[in-house]
Amino acid sequence: METIHPIIIHFPIVFYIIYFVLDAAGVLTGKESMTKPALAFLFLAILFSLAAVLTGNIEAQKINEVSIQNSGLQKAINNHELFSSLFVWLCASLFFYRFYTIKKNKNLLYNKLIILFFSIIGFVLIVTTAYYGGQLVYEFGVGTKFFGG
Repeated sequence: METIHPIIIHFPIVFYIIYFVLDAAGVLTGKESMTKPALAFLFLAILFSLAAVLTGNIEAQKINEVSIQNSGLQKAINNHELFSSLFVWLCASLFFYRFYTIKKNKNLLYNKLIILFFSIIGFVLIVTTAYYGGQLVYEFGVGTKFFGG
């Protein structure tokens, strides 16, 4: 069976972008009606990020089995894993903090700005993760028939 990692990785990216746009628009316009749908998309981003991390770990094991001694490849793998893990943790933290502010009716401006700030960091993390994933494919051939995938 072919790997599903390249298919799954697009879902957290899209769900996070939708979350980010909805939540930022809600903060900037003051419309609370965008908060709950944004939270749902953030939850989906978390679920699919976890699936992407799990399938990515399977792919990393395959690479280790090939046991290529390439420090550039290993550095790209480590960076990809690091930024993807940071992204998942940040999204989970954002989700619980946002959920808390809604449940406790603490949708104050400073809470929204904190969430927006960390949402921007999440956006940077997912773009960085995608960059290193692209480097793995396009520079090192991971997941292609030239690499043994």
